[in-house]
Amino acid sequence: MVEQDDGGRLIKKIVALEAILAAPGEMVTDDQGREFIPPPSIIVERDKSERERLAICTDWRNHSTAWLMRHQLGLRAVLVDLMAKNYSVL
Repeated sequence: MVEQDDGGRLIKKIVALEAILAAPGEMVTDDQGREFIPPPSIIVERDKSERERLAICTDWRNHSTAWLMRHQLGLRAVLVDLMAKNYSVL
């Protein structure tokens, strides 16, 4: 298992996959009428815990930003579609 983890990279990939597959929050509209899609709660909690744990450090990972980029690229839709097709073949 340790060898397969590849120095902690496997768990990071699994966490990233979990983040991509998590459903986004409900649309939020600001005072100027712009609409935003908030990240899933799992991403928000990850960002919050990192900021609390590393209070002195200001070089956080910004999981929410990475999630938003992947969401705007449509990766969740692609993965969900691929997974549905793979399971229908089995």
